[in-house]
Amino acid sequence: MTTTRPIGSQESGESQGAESPELIGEMIDGRYKIVEVIGEGGMGRVYRAEQVRLQRSVAVKVLQCGYSNIAEVGRRFEREAIAVARLDHPNCVAIQDFGRLPDGSLFLVMSYLQGMLLRNAIGERMPIARALHVARHLLSGLAHAHNAGIIHRDIKPDNVMLVRYEGDPDFAKIFDFGIAKVANTEDAPGPQLTTVGQRFGTPTYMSPEQSLGKPLDARSDLYSLSVVLYEMLTGHAPFESDDDAGLLVMHAAKAPPSLAEKAPGVAFPSDVEELIKRGLVKNPDERHATAVDYLKALDACAAALPSATPPPVGRPTGVSTRRIPSGLVRVSRSIGRVLGSRPARLAMLALLLAGTASLVAYRALHVDHAEHARALLAGGRPQEAAAYLEDRLKDIADDGAAQLELGHAYAASRRYDDALVAYERVRSLHRSLADDKTMRTNLMLMLDDERNETATGAARFLIQLLDDEGARARVVEIASHGRSPSHRVAMRELAENLGLAGRIDRLGSYRLDLEQGATCPDRQRAVAKLRALGDPAAAPALRKAQARKQNACLRDDVADAIRYLEPGGPPDGAQDPDGR
Repeated sequence: MTTTRPIGSQESGESQGAESPELIGEMIDGRYKIVEVIGEGGMGRVYRAEQVRLQRSVAVKVLQCGYSNIAEVGRRFEREAIAVARLDHPNCVAIQDFGRLPDGSLFLVMSYLQGMLLRNAIGERMPIARALHVARHLLSGLAHAHNAGIIHRDIKPDNVMLVRYEGDPDFAKIFDFGIAKVANTEDAPGPQLTTVGQRFGTPTYMSPEQSLGKPLDARSDLYSLSVVLYEMLTGHAPFESDDDAGLLVMHAAKAPPSLAEKAPGVAFPSDVEELIKRGLVKNPDERHATAVDYLKALDACAAALPSATPPPVGRPTGVSTRRIPSGLVRVSRSIGRVLGSRPARLAMLALLLAGTASLVAYRALHVDHAEHARALLAGGRPQEAAAYLEDRLKDIADDGAAQLELGHAYAASRRYDDALVAYERVRSLHRSLADDKTMRTNLMLMLDDERNETATGAARFLIQLLDDEGARARVVEIASHGRSPSHRVAMRELAENLGLAGRIDRLGSYRLDLEQGATCPDRQRAVAKLRALGDPAAAPALRKAQARKQNACLRDDVADAIRYLEPGGPPDGAQDPDGR
């Protein structure tokens, strides 16, 4: 069914908000007359308005006062609105106008289109050719935006509208460009908008780097696009959970299931499976480098599809439609009369009782999968325990105890990413099992894993899902004094994202960065960080570094830092070059 959808709403399934008496009927900027509320999202309310002079409908998005009253947001809002307004591509819906209301609230003006949200068009799933066709539009729009230096940051079916355009009923248009970045000030000085209590981006579609709070580039949008394409092809996102924190852990640590696993009745070409697999890899360097590269690979998949859509897998083909001979009808009716007789009914009752007895006996003899796996683990055979449970994944899908033992088996075999997934299943099935000491011990051991994604995934699980204070202390310890530079940096970033920044021994951490820096730029950054601390206790480490021959490239930086840090160094009110 075709629906009218305002361009500019942010959330899926947006509610039809009550009319706002202070704006309905009002004229904005002397040009836009507010007619009605048509949606509410995470950042504000969307209205249908009439652009009076041109006599056309537009969508006006008014940002919440919590954003509008922050000075940095206003500055960023103007910069991003101007940048997004320059988008000129049929698959992108750009901002037409922006400004402030008399009360200071920021507003955006965008196109008002009639069509169908991609969310509503997906249904159970889309045919492969149609899904690739829609994805092609999305990649074309993203290629244009990325070339203009704009990252969307919230690609999802709720931000895509399918409209009829030039005879194409599935012409896709992406909207809400730049809105997430307006709200997200992690790369700008000043207060962070997370204090407003919002999450920017949608966990179901977040890239691993976005879920871990790392800096983003265009490849993050390509990951989110891959999640959307996956959902179009199968009817399901690769990772599904009612818990946002659990979704973030899965994006960061869990391998996505194949298309065939999510839609077992559909035959997917191997090149389409490979396209999705590459799009969903955790490391951005292993994805397609640009939307144009992704588009070329997608076009190759589309070209290889058969021209005629084959019947769905599992549906019988070539079934005869000839009329059943009347003789067979008479035989079937005779059988029905026999089964209706008293002796036949008694015989059927006996069979039913026998079947019931067999079922009772089967259940009595049925193996407790969790207990069996527990015995194998106790005997030092974790690989056998994992193999045993993997052969029965369907049987134990909702068995929290068996999932717990599966997690233990994976952890004992150092299959940590798989263990994280099993433990997340345990927590969602039976929260009481989350207090299992072995599980918590295994998760704590994962914090020291050399693979940073695994370690940070385990840390998020322990801290965000299990509220484990011991894990917080361990993360802070690694961030402060971890022996591996990359591990220390990863945990330092995680600690900052989890609100633990104040507990980090930054002096000790940056001193290690200086000692262990593999390149001169690495050590120069460490010098700058030590200088920025403003702590004279950093001076001895800087002098030690100054004496090393391989640090000749740091001579001027170190000398300047020492002068700054020693007593009586910088004059009152002076700041370092970073403004600290």
